[in-house]
Amino acid sequence: MTGGTSGIPFAAALAAQAAGALVVGISPAMDPAEHVTDLGKPLDSNDLIVYSGLRFDGRSPLIVRSVPGMFFVGGEFGTLNEFTSAWLSGNKVLGVLEGSGGVTDQLRSLVGTIQSNWDNVVLFDSSPERLVERVCAEIDARYATIVPATEDERHQDVRDFVQRFLVQEGV
Repeated sequence: MTGGTSGIPFAAALAAQAAGALVVGISPAMDPAEHVTDLGKPLDSNDLIVYSGLRFDGRSPLIVRSVPGMFFVGGEFGTLNEFTSAWLSGNKVLGVLEGSGGVTDQLRSLVGTIQSNWDNVVLFDSSPERLVERVCAEIDARYATIVPATEDERHQDVRDFVQRFLVQEGV
């Protein structure tokens, strides 16, 4: 999941595609024409683009609520906005690449001054490879005990709903 734009989101999307991942971009634009023509953003780095129409600041909650963890590299106020959105949505694993410049070089001191009960884990590292390993390991550990519902269990929810509807309607 990326911001569907240029720069670091573009590079991350290309790397994810090269590794065989499905890449979903959340565009700040309302449609492909605005994405390409007005904002000058690429289309080829995403397998699927959701056109939010929420501009750059409004789409951050959509991105951060869709993932269990995020990476922060360099950045400006948009990166800070995404970091705070992720922080406030809670239960996230936030990886910060130290030494990459921009706002991320300020996050350690900022996080160190704030008391939080949002159940976030913020991992700082100056090695991109090590940061990715650490964030992925933390996400895996958090979700290791969650057993996905079987197909039959998912279908049972639908059957239960239909049964309640039929009883309610007297069918």
